[in-house]
Amino acid sequence: MIVLSNVAVPTDGIRLIQGQVTAYIESESAGEGELTIAESSVTWISNISGQGFSLTYPSIILHAVSRESGKIIGRFIDEINEEKSSLFCTDLFVCSNLFCISFMRR
Repeated sequence: MIVLSNVAVPTDGIRLIQGQVTAYIESESAGEGELTIAESSVTWISNISGQGFSLTYPSIILHAVSRESGKIIGRFIDEINEEKSSLFCTDLFVCSNLFCISFMRR
């Protein structure tokens, strides 16, 4: 389960910083924030609370990027997850007006 906490924005190896990204944790909106994709991790921080999460790449099994809604990605990953439900968790989506990313984690 993802729990929001105080996390630091990566400073090295940044590949993308995207504002106005909404995080959905277990289908609940955590609000809008800033997504930072770095060489070592994916970090999202809420604009309101300043809390967020950071996923290191070893903890990410699969991610899916789409210009469609997160629900479409969720259905696809849920089909994969049904076969391996004891191994994976797909409770995290981040969406902007340009894309949605779903993460399958250990």
